[in-house]
Amino acid sequence: MEEACHGLRAELDALIVPRSPPARAVRGRMASVPADAIDPQSEADFAPHGQRYLGLQKQMETRLGAARAQMRQWLAKGSPALRQLAVLDGVLEQMLGAREQRLWALLPTCLEGRWVHWRGLHARQLEASGQEDAPRGWRQPGGWLFAFEQDVRALWMAEVQLRLQPVMGLLDAARNENR
Repeated sequence: MEEACHGLRAELDALIVPRSPPARAVRGRMASVPADAIDPQSEADFAPHGQRYLGLQKQMETRLGAARAQMRQWLAKGSPALRQLAVLDGVLEQMLGAREQRLWALLPTCLEGRWVHWRGLHARQLEASGQEDAPRGWRQPGGWLFAFEQDVRALWMAEVQLRLQPVMGLLDAARNENR
């Protein structure tokens, strides 16, 4: 059970890697130019970021649901107290699951606020400095999109930690029962 939980955590952490341009294609003397790099202008709208986060949440929900069900199956093979806990957890998941999902679906709205913040700060800095915008630098350290992606990662890590609590609680109960 312990190994499964740690593997799940690592798997969820790996989901949030930032988008990066595809590998460079070999094209003779132009080999140093990315063949299909992500167009920075396509990143200038929040919608793709929000949709990506929602998609990642669905993946997380699927993986966590399976892990939680597996954990309950393991507990159901244990002592009467662990079997009772497994049943109680199943009932709680049914009772609270729909409400939780509605609340989790609100997180992209929070991210949109951060996106607006970083994009606006970038625009104000450009205006104050009189510089022209350099979209290719948005994803570089110090760029507004880089900062936004750090916020996305922080939110994801917090969400993973919070969503893992029921599974980790079941694991802790099994550990305590074995002591």
